[in-house]
Amino acid sequence: MDLNIDLLKIKSNNVFPQKGRVLIAEPLMPDFLFGRSVILLTDDKNDSHSGLILNYKSGMKVGEVMSAFDGTDADLYIGGPVDNDVLFWLHEYGDLILDSKHIFGSVYLGGNFDQMLELYKAGIIEENKIRFYLGYSGWDYFQLEAEIEENTWLVAPVDEGFVFSESSNLWKRSLDYVDSRYDIWKNFPEDPEWN
Repeated sequence: MDLNIDLLKIKSNNVFPQKGRVLIAEPLMPDFLFGRSVILLTDDKNDSHSGLILNYKSGMKVGEVMSAFDGTDADLYIGGPVDNDVLFWLHEYGDLILDSKHIFGSVYLGGNFDQMLELYKAGIIEENKIRFYLGYSGWDYFQLEAEIEENTWLVAPVDEGFVFSESSNLWKRSLDYVDSRYDIWKNFPEDPEWN
């Protein structure tokens, strides 16, 4: 079967990567960790970028990794390969958790761990408004710029609800935030041999 590979190629959408936007992996990226990933950029200073993969659950609960969360049913996500023994969290409680870093809209990163834990255990923090990650993804500025120029990533603005939405099919749903010419990707199999 001959494939028209041009339909699958990213032609840069010329959206600048910055904090609060997402990177959307091209559909045939063979990378185990980044294939079909959606990464929220959480930092873009000092000629570098960092972010968290939004759509990869680790298969564990946060309580299995941190005894402070014993008994919780909150899923633990894989944020990326850097510092993969460090816990990060996105949340909507910037007004309650000191030292939270504003990402965009109502989305915040991190903050005072002890305060977050106390609010979480007290039931003040709702599980659908916080998400836990091990590790993060990082690039120096020129590395990410080169990957975008090599058509590895699309860049898109998203809304706050997207960040905390169900992670299954998140990659497909992220394509709703870019040009409709990428709609064909939504039905493309992860492995072209499956077609």
